[in-house]
Amino acid sequence: MNTPLLTPQDAFNAMLAGKNILCRAVGELMDFDDIEQFPATIFAKTGYEFCIKIETMALAGITFTKPLTLEEIQDEQDVYVIQPHDSIYHYKYRRTAALDTAIERGFAQRDVENAKLQFKALCIALGRNAGTESLVVPVGTNHEKPKATRKTKAPVVANKNVQIAASNDAVEKTSQSSIQITAVDKTVIQEDNLVTFDDAKNQLSHEKSLRDRITAALTIGDLEALLPELQQLHGESGHLIMSQYENHKESLSISELRRLTLEVEADLSAPVDEEEIKRLEILDDLLARAAIAKTPVEANALVTYTRSWTEEQRKPLLVAINKRLIELAPADVEAPPTLMDRIKSAVDLTTLDVLEVDVGARSPEMQPKFMAEIVKRRRVLEGEVA
Repeated sequence: MNTPLLTPQDAFNAMLAGKNILCRAVGELMDFDDIEQFPATIFAKTGYEFCIKIETMALAGITFTKPLTLEEIQDEQDVYVIQPHDSIYHYKYRRTAALDTAIERGFAQRDVENAKLQFKALCIALGRNAGTESLVVPVGTNHEKPKATRKTKAPVVANKNVQIAASNDAVEKTSQSSIQITAVDKTVIQEDNLVTFDDAKNQLSHEKSLRDRITAALTIGDLEALLPELQQLHGESGHLIMSQYENHKESLSISELRRLTLEVEADLSAPVDEEEIKRLEILDDLLARAAIAKTPVEANALVTYTRSWTEEQRKPLLVAINKRLIELAPADVEAPPTLMDRIKSAVDLTTLDVLEVDVGARSPEMQPKFMAEIVKRRRVLEGEVA
C-alpha cells in the first residue's frame, strides 16, 4: 500500500528523511518499483511519478501497516477505527476531536484488511481471543444507510425470470428481467437483476481459489501472475482479496529483506578491508564538496574521482550531486535537456566523462547510440585542445 503521488522534490526530500520511495513512468500500467532500480538522476527528469511505500510493523507474529497518522491524513480519506467490541468503524475523514484522538493513539488504519489484522494482533498480544470476523460499520453522513428488509415466513429460492406471488406459495413463471418477491402477511421485498444460486456459488468458489493460491505463493513472481484475475474482481470481497494479495506480497518482500540482511551481516564479519576504509574516507570528502559546490560543472566534476568504483559504490555521491544540481538549477526551468543534447553540447572533456557515467545507467539497448555520440564529441573536443 502506498501514499498519494509526490512531486520529484518532495519525493527526494522524503528519501533523505529515510522514507522508502517508489517510482514508475507516467502513464505506464506497471506497478511502482523501488527507487534503487532507477538512476540517481531520476528526480531531475520529467515523465516519472513518485510515492512513499507505507511501512509495516509486526505484533504477536502478525504483520500489518503502521497505523495512520494525522500528518498524512486528508479530507474524505477512508479511515478504519478499531473498536474493542469486535467492530471496525469506517469514516470518511472530517476533523473531529474523537476521530483525531483515535488516529493519534494508533487505533486507525487506511484499509479494512489491515484494521482487522491490527485488531487480531492486539488481542493475541494481550493473551485474549480475537473472536470471529470483525464487523465493519459505516459511520457518518457520507455513507448511505443500508435499506432494512424483512424476512418472509417461508424460505424462497429465487431464479432469473421468476415471479413469486403473495398467497399460498403460488409460483408463476414470467418473461420479466427482474424478480419480485411478495411474502405473506403484507411483507414485500423486491430485488432487481438477482444472480442465480449457481452464479453466486461459482463466484464464491473462484474467490476461495484465489485466496488459497495467494496464500500458497512462495515468490513475488508467483503472486504477480495472479494479477490479471484479481483485477477482474469488484466490490468488498474483491477489495479484501486484493488486500490479502498486498499483505502477502509485503511479507515476501520482508523475507527477501531479511535474507539480504543476513548476507550483509555475513559480509560485516569478514576481515577489515583497508582499501575499502580508504575509499569511504574519499567518499565522505566528495560528499562534503558536493554539498557546497558553487556551479553544476564543479559538482559534476567530482564523479571523475570515482572512475574505478562500481555503480553501487558511486551511488551516494550521485545522489548528493543530484541534490546540489536541483538546488543550483534556475526555478523557471521546466524540463532539463535530454542526455543526447547534453552530450552534443558538452563544453569540455570533464563534462563528457560525467555524461559517460550517466550513459552506463541507461538500458543496454540505448547505450551504443549514446556511446557513439560521446566518441564523436570527444574527437571534436580533443581537436580543439590540440
